[in-house]
Amino acid sequence: MSILHRELQRKVEKLKQMKLEVMQPKTKACRAKYYDAKVKDFKACKPAQWWKEMKQLSGFSTVARASPFLDLQHLADEGEDPRHLANVMNDAFLSLMTVFTPLVTPDVHAYANTCQQDPPPPV
Repeated sequence: MSILHRELQRKVEKLKQMKLEVMQPKTKACRAKYYDAKVKDFKACKPAQWWKEMKQLSGFSTVARASPFLDLQHLADEGEDPRHLANVMNDAFLSLMTVFTPLVTPDVHAYANTCQQDPPPPV
């Protein structure tokens, strides 16, 4: 190696070292800020309780209930018959279906009769 090459290599190494000395404290500060912003609220929350509630709401976990109507109790008036609440809910779901036109189902029996009348193609 030439002397010039070694000298340039030393300068590059020196610049790398200076860059590390300048950048390391900034990197540490950025990591600390990121940690504070993302993790500080986790100590106050209870993820297990949150997941338990999500599973119950979505129906993934079994919950011992006397009646499923108890979950819908807030929708009904006090002392109202649970059947009335169920009918109201059914009507709400069915009212959405009035917007759609029914699909035309093919007449399977007529199709089966035409298949029986036509002879099979020769092989």
